[in-house]
Amino acid sequence: MLAVADMADCRPPAAEVAELIDSLEGTILIAGDLAYPDATQQDFDDCFFPLYEDDLPRILSAIGDNEYNTPGAAPYFAAMKDQPGETGKGWYAVELGAWQVIVLNSNCSEIGGCGTESEQYLWLDATLKEKKYECRLAMWHMPRFTSSPNYRGLDALSAMYGRLHGAGTDVLIVGHSHHYERFDPLAPNGQPAEGGITNFTVGVGGGPLTGFGEPRPGSAMRADKNRGVLQLTLWPDSFDWEFINTPSSAEQEEGPLIDSGSLSC
Repeated sequence: MLAVADMADCRPPAAEVAELIDSLEGTILIAGDLAYPDATQQDFDDCFFPLYEDDLPRILSAIGDNEYNTPGAAPYFAAMKDQPGETGKGWYAVELGAWQVIVLNSNCSEIGGCGTESEQYLWLDATLKEKKYECRLAMWHMPRFTSSPNYRGLDALSAMYGRLHGAGTDVLIVGHSHHYERFDPLAPNGQPAEGGITNFTVGVGGGPLTGFGEPRPGSAMRADKNRGVLQLTLWPDSFDWEFINTPSSAEQEEGPLIDSGSLSC
């Protein structure tokens, strides 16, 4: 799998990331903000489709906050019309090999909230109960935990994070913060803990990059100068990860981002 977020803005960095993705195999996970600046139909037509239209059959995406700059996020749902899930909601689940992949909508104010009585949470709870999986991966746009100086994490997502944790979810992919960050497995309180969820922020798909504030507990890798994709290999009881740099990212003065590893479910 290839995970990335905060994508097409009609600038050369976005095109370079798209070219890298085209050279790699695997399902593409996009954690929101597919087309800049406002995810209008024009933004999709000018910036996203020229780069990713041929890749649509292998894309699974979460809806970002930019998508809601257009009422009802209509251009986004039109572009992603062939994805699983009910149009207009932004949540669905698929089975990939031995893994369950759950995509959720982190724009809580747009969908009636994300608390335990919300439609999305009730769907999530029922979905997690349907079948037991050894390994689960979740994806949404806004980070529950981040070392961004602009925010330290979104409390509105705490109920869904806690439910995913309780169901043994192993990986959470997010964007929104325009940099790369990997956390050691985190409990619902944001502290590193055995059996927690490994959080990856992959907002490096083309939008302008942003820096960090003071590192949060468990922040194991941070980079705000590199573009590329997070490559994930999902095994029946474990996963591998490796950050793949774009050519210009690998050749910059700071050098390539080197981050790889493996964890059991």
